[in-house]
Amino acid sequence: VRSAISVATPTLTSRFKHTARWRQFLDLRDACAQICKMRQQNNNLSVTFDRTEYYDFFSTKKTTLPDIIFLENAGGSQVPRCVTQAVSNALNARWREVHGAMIKAKARALVSEFVSEATFIFFAANATAIFRQLSSMLKSDIIVCCCEESHNANNRETWGNKALLVSLVDNEQWPWAHVYAIPHASNVTGEVYNLVHLVRQIRNVNPHAFIVCDGVAMAPHRRPSSHLVDAYVVAFHKAFGPHLAACCCPRPLAQEIFSCANNYDEKSLTRIWEPGSISTEALAGVIALLD
Repeated sequence: VRSAISVATPTLTSRFKHTARWRQFLDLRDACAQICKMRQQNNNLSVTFDRTEYYDFFSTKKTTLPDIIFLENAGGSQVPRCVTQAVSNALNARWREVHGAMIKAKARALVSEFVSEATFIFFAANATAIFRQLSSMLKSDIIVCCCEESHNANNRETWGNKALLVSLVDNEQWPWAHVYAIPHASNVTGEVYNLVHLVRQIRNVNPHAFIVCDGVAMAPHRRPSSHLVDAYVVAFHKAFGPHLAACCCPRPLAQEIFSCANNYDEKSLTRIWEPGSISTEALAGVIALLD
């Protein structure tokens, strides 16, 4: 990181030196350099232990820790050894008829614990796939309201160009809609929103609204809770797990909103909400997050 910054700094400084964001970046660069210096002087045992759990941060071939800083990005977090080992074990023993259903049930139980009060859960490859699945199941006359601050996966690109669009900046009056697609934390603005306040505003407009919340950017930092909304979406590859997402609901999805059978046994769940096969290996990695 330091070598990349040293090469890029002169060019970028000449172009962005007057912006507040660039000044913040330079401050961050100096802070990172200071942390590296402090680490060399005072080796912190807890930090050393944590780093050994991640392949990219620790090498058994070296007597000292590698001089690496990982700057988190939207692609996902680093994955601890316990998760990669669980995925590898599932690949080495691919007995789906024996282990598949059991692993899926355990994964649902883990997600129910991770996202408190979730009773109806379905998986997909990522959050985008979940929002598209929800959108595709809407009845034709359903009105949707999206937020400008939402990720592309949870705005008009998914819910349709006819969806209403609002901004969370100084917004005190929501338009009436059947479905509201909102973010808990935005990777567009960097803001964390007061979910209780947003839900209260929406319920004042439509007490029976279906509220779907994008918690992908929130879950790595705070324990998510689905009880405030009707659907809460998390992505485990953003929170130290495999590439898999889950839609977590405190109750079955409303039949008035979605054009699907109101039957949530395992076979119907798989056929309607989890078309195709969910990766057993990824599910095994989700279970390992308990470690």
